[in-house]
Amino acid sequence: MTGNKVNFKKRTLNRIFPTLLISIALPFIVCLCIPFEIYGNNLDEFLFSASGFLPFSLLFTLLFTAVFFFALIFLPQKAYKICSAILLALSFMFFLQGTYLNAGLSSLAGDNLGTKTVTSGQKIFNVILWVIVIALAIILSLFKDKNGIIATVGVILSAVILVAQLSGPLTLALSTDGVFKDKEDRVASANGSASHILTTKDLTTVSTGKNIFYFCVDRFDQKYANQAYEECPEVFDVLDGFTAFDDNLSVYGHTFPGIANLLTTEQFDCNKSRADFLNGVYTENNTLDVLYENGYTVNLFTQPYYAYTDASYLPDYVANVSKATTYEVIGQPMLPLTMMQISLYRCFPLILKPLVGNVTSASCNNYVFSQGENGFSQYSTDMKSVWENISTATFKTTDKNLFTFIHIEGCHGVDYDEEWNKASLSESKDVMISLRNSFDIIGVYLKALKNLGVYDNSTIIITGDHADPVDDASDLDDVRLTALYVKPSGSASVALKRSKAQVCHDNVWPTIFKSENITQSVNQNKTVFEVDESVNVPRYYIWQTYDATLNEYIYSINGAGNDFNNWKLEKENYYDKFIMD
Repeated sequence: MTGNKVNFKKRTLNRIFPTLLISIALPFIVCLCIPFEIYGNNLDEFLFSASGFLPFSLLFTLLFTAVFFFALIFLPQKAYKICSAILLALSFMFFLQGTYLNAGLSSLAGDNLGTKTVTSGQKIFNVILWVIVIALAIILSLFKDKNGIIATVGVILSAVILVAQLSGPLTLALSTDGVFKDKEDRVASANGSASHILTTKDLTTVSTGKNIFYFCVDRFDQKYANQAYEECPEVFDVLDGFTAFDDNLSVYGHTFPGIANLLTTEQFDCNKSRADFLNGVYTENNTLDVLYENGYTVNLFTQPYYAYTDASYLPDYVANVSKATTYEVIGQPMLPLTMMQISLYRCFPLILKPLVGNVTSASCNNYVFSQGENGFSQYSTDMKSVWENISTATFKTTDKNLFTFIHIEGCHGVDYDEEWNKASLSESKDVMISLRNSFDIIGVYLKALKNLGVYDNSTIIITGDHADPVDDASDLDDVRLTALYVKPSGSASVALKRSKAQVCHDNVWPTIFKSENITQSVNQNKTVFEVDESVNVPRYYIWQTYDATLNEYIYSINGAGNDFNNWKLEKENYYDKFIMD
C-alpha cells in the first residue's frame, strides 16, 4: 500500500509540467490570443479599449487551464494519455483551423461563411483532416512509450503551438499603434480632437409641423418581405397609405458604403480608404444640406465604423451629435465571452461554424455604454436597445420640421429573449422574428405620428441598406432585391399597395423632395411614383466583396430585377486592399 502511494505521488509529480503545458494551450488560443489578435487587427471597428476585455480574458484562460489541469492530473494512466492526446489534438487543430484552414475568412470572423466561399468538397476535406488528427493522437496515446518519446513529442508540440499562436498577438502588440491606448486617446490621436458620437437625443421626438422619417432595416431583402407576406402578413398592417415596391434595387450590397449612399447619394471611390470616404461624404452634399437649408432639423441614428468614423466629421447641423464624455463596458464578463465566441467561430471546423451563431463586432459593441455631454447615451442599432429606448417613452414634440433617419439591426437573423419574440414560423424563423421586431419598432413611431395628428402629412420611407449578401467574398450568382415601402405626404388611411415598378434607391431622394414640396433635384431620376410599372427601366448595382482583397463588380439591370438573366456584368475592378481599410 505504501509503495502504491509512493508510485502515485511520483507519477503525479512527473505529470505536472506536461499536463500544465497541454492544459494551457487550448484556453490560451481561444480565450486570449485570438481575441487579442482580432481586436488588434480591427481597432477601428471596436468601441472599447483592450482593458475592456483582456483582464477577464486572462482570467478565463487561467480558469479553464485549471479545470483541464485538475481533470487530467489524477486520471489513471491510460485515461490520462487518451484525454491528454485529445486535448493536444484539439489545440493543434484549433490553431491550424484558425490560421490556415478557413477558406478566405477575413480577420474578423463573425457572419456565416458564404455558400460559394466554402464548397462541399472543402467541408468534407476539413472534417476528414480533423478526424485523422484526433484519431492519430488517440492511437499514438495507446502505444507503449517506454522511452517517453511520444510524451516528449507531445510536450514539444504543446510548446510549439503556444509559441506559434503567440507570434501574431506579440507582433500586433509591438507594431500596432494604439492597441493598448484607451478608446478616447485612440480617437483623439486619429483626428486631433475628442471623440464625438451620435446620441439618442431626439430619438422619441416628433414635429407638429413636417416630418420625414427614413427607416433603414439592415439587410432587408425582398425575399424576407415576400416570406412575411406569406407567413405573417399582419406585420404590414401598420402601413397605412404606403406603397410597397417589390422590384427595388439598393445601390450597394453591404452596410458600408450603403448607409452613406442612402443619406447622400454619393458613390464610394474604391481608391479611397473607408475613413477618408466617410469623413468627407457628408459635407457639401445636396441631400441633408438641402433639408437643413429648408428648415429641417436633421437627426441621424446609425452606427459608427460602417456609417461614420467619428461624429465630429458630420455636418454641424446634425442635432444629435455630442462629445463623448465616458466609455464604459457594462457587460462584464459578457464582452470577453463574446470575443471568445468570435474566436470559437474562427477555430471550429467549417461544418460546425454555424453552431457558434452570428456574432460580430457589433455584438461586442453592444456591451459598451458611451455617454455624451448632453446626458444621452450613444445610439446603438441593436434592436433590443432601440426597443427599450422607445417602447415606454412619451414622445416629445417640436414645432421645427424634422428629418429623422433611424438605422436598426434588422434582418440579420438575430434571436432575442422569448418575452419579446413572437412564435416561431419557419426554418428561417430568426429572420422573420427580426423582421417582425423591426416593424414593432417602426410601428411605435407610426402610432406616435397618428396620435399627434401629423401622420397624414408625414413622408415615411422604409427600406434596407442592402439585400442579403449571401456570400460576402464572391461575385453574384443570383438577384439582389431590397425591400422598399414609401408613404408620401398626404397619403394615409389606405391599405398597403404593391407596385412592380422598376425602381432603385436613386429614386428615393427625388421622392422625398417632391413629397415635401422642396424644389431641388439630386439627380435626373424620377420619383418612385413616376416610374411606370409597364416600362423597363435601366438600373445598376455595385457589388463589392468583403474579402482579403476588394473586388468590385458593376451590373446593369434591364428588365425585372427578379430575373438574373436581366443582370449583365458591365465592369470589374480589383484592388489590393480590404474594403474596410
